[in-house]
Amino acid sequence: MTNRSDHVIVVSRVWSCFASLRVQKPSMPESIATRTDSYASILVLLGDPLEYDDKLVRRLTRMLKNDTVVATKPSVSSKRVPPRTVETSDDRRRFAMSAANAASQCLGTIIQSGWNASSLTMADSWTDKPRPIVACFQLAISTLRELMPRVIDIERVVSSFIAKLITIQLYEVSLELLAGIRMHVIQLYREQPVEPPVRNLPRTIAKPSPLVRYLHLIRYPLPPPKDAALVGVIGTSVSQALTALATLLCHSPGNGALLEAFASTIEEDDGLLMWHTFLTREHADTVLTRAHRALAVAFTSSNALPAVLFRLRTWALRCLLCKTTLDSDMFWTHATNYLALYSKSAIKDDDGVRVVTDVVRFFNALVIMAQGRKDARTFMAGPSFIKFCGIALIFAQRGDDVSNVKCIVQFIKGDKEAAQQSSVDGTLQSVKLYATFSQGSTMLEKSLPSDSDADVVAVLTQCLNAFPLPVSIFSGLQSSANTLRSLEKLRRLCGGVLEERKRGDRLRNVAELILERIVESIEIAMKQLTKPVHTEDGPGSTRHRFHLHSCQI
Repeated sequence: MTNRSDHVIVVSRVWSCFASLRVQKPSMPESIATRTDSYASILVLLGDPLEYDDKLVRRLTRMLKNDTVVATKPSVSSKRVPPRTVETSDDRRRFAMSAANAASQCLGTIIQSGWNASSLTMADSWTDKPRPIVACFQLAISTLRELMPRVIDIERVVSSFIAKLITIQLYEVSLELLAGIRMHVIQLYREQPVEPPVRNLPRTIAKPSPLVRYLHLIRYPLPPPKDAALVGVIGTSVSQALTALATLLCHSPGNGALLEAFASTIEEDDGLLMWHTFLTREHADTVLTRAHRALAVAFTSSNALPAVLFRLRTWALRCLLCKTTLDSDMFWTHATNYLALYSKSAIKDDDGVRVVTDVVRFFNALVIMAQGRKDARTFMAGPSFIKFCGIALIFAQRGDDVSNVKCIVQFIKGDKEAAQQSSVDGTLQSVKLYATFSQGSTMLEKSLPSDSDADVVAVLTQCLNAFPLPVSIFSGLQSSANTLRSLEKLRRLCGGVLEERKRGDRLRNVAELILERIVESIEIAMKQLTKPVHTEDGPGSTRHRFHLHSCQI
């Protein structure tokens, strides 16, 4: 029987031989299984948003490198340490894709928590996490672009990640990633990326804002690529850049000159108003709606000069006009409000000449685009459109171009549907009368005794046909104030025609008839509006409701 001590000695010798074999093992290159285990361990960390920090970023950087990596434990039997390398590019590609997806999912977890860059109450656990998450995502995407330089899906992944950054209000980081998308996308359809020149930058920017270098992100060189997927990435990127820039610019102190540069940039021919035509209809409607919302929400009268704000709002409305389906009543109401707000704010700080020019340009831009819509006939009709034309007519009448007045009056008179409603809607009726009297006044004011009276007589005949006037015009309503002022101006000019001996007989006769109709309308209004009415003062009291404003006959 074998002694127990002998048995221990045998086991020790066997273990020593096995240990010597284990010592010699590290002299071989690291196995694929070991490398895969390293990938798996770091992917576990990348899947938890609380694990992201600078240490994890450095570790991921080492794992994604394409060069050799020194082994952590040197060989005992060999003085030379063999390099540890990634076995195939497929392993590296799969790992980079997994890392990018993990970072994107972690950012989604932060969104679900309700955290954003401007929040204060929830900043304790997530404040330091977005930065390393973005860094890890950029490392993974950089590797994928290196391994697959002409794959569009990579830029789609980046665009989706940017959408999440915008959701949590990390706009500056979004612009950095958008700059990367733009450079790589342009390389896919052009031999060399062509940066557009920075135009219309005011000289008043002594120290250019960092945002100036991102203005080109809302422009892409033409002609467009033939690949529809690539065009889709461009459309989304331009929309995201607009949102980020608009939000940052509205909070930038002393941003007047920078806003003017921004307005000039979005008006360029290679911006969204051109690129949306190459997108699918559904995608185009989405990016156009987002662009309008971004500008409408960001810029108000408190953070932008009236003229620049008016340009931005004009461009935003043009985006809406490009949509397939659009509520005409809502659109023309917005346009009317923008005109009213601009007139109130701009006239205080600027002369009337620029305001008139801006309003006429605004009217022409919207009307021309609206005429190009498939539903133009119904879109450019109804009460809201007539009111919009009426406001624009007030400003056009102050200018020197009679053709602008004629154009607007034609739109007002050409709406038969609004004409039918005017019997019940006093405001519409007042707008149409204002348009008629304004056109007549403008023609008389601009004509000379030596000119032919045929055109003037034709317009004044239309004014004559507007009588008798409705009594509501003289009731003192605010909506009738402009109509009465235009009537007073027409009365004065007709009186001047009668005093001028060089005028033709036909013109003098029409002017005299208009004066007579004005007097008749006022007499009728006085009889009806000065009747005794029962009021709180007592059953026999009388309240006069007749108002002539400035119309003195």
